[in-house]
Amino acid sequence: SQMIGSQQKHFKEYKDESSINKDQKTISIGAQILKVALDLDILMVRGKSLHVAVSRLGKKPDEYNPIVLKAVENIPIHKFDRVAKMIEVKNLRNSMIIDEDVKAKSGVLLVSKGQLVTNTVLELLRSFSQGIGVTEPFRVLVLQ
Repeated sequence: SQMIGSQQKHFKEYKDESSINKDQKTISIGAQILKVALDLDILMVRGKSLHVAVSRLGKKPDEYNPIVLKAVENIPIHKFDRVAKMIEVKNLRNSMIIDEDVKAKSGVLLVSKGQLVTNTVLELLRSFSQGIGVTEPFRVLVLQ
């Protein structure tokens, strides 16, 4: 829980670790790993390759631990082919990725491009579809 609570701290905010105990070091490095992993995941869900995502984070040395970035740079990532499809809300499923902004018929943005479809996103769009209406069809990415 302490790792999760510290995961948004910037790398430069961590004090000299030579003076802290082993448990605090574990929490510190765990939080730094979580920060890198979560931010890499966001970039990769939006279509960036691992190399491009690591490079982008590496341009912020005060924010990300360069040792953690170097370690994840060589992790083998299994690529999955994604296919773009035009669908309606009734055919939307978990794990799809929204590939264009989804708007209500009134023009209000409901879900932005790059968002992973979760139960929450499904419920939101189903609710709007039955009420105000959703501009359909819209493009999503589906794993092949």
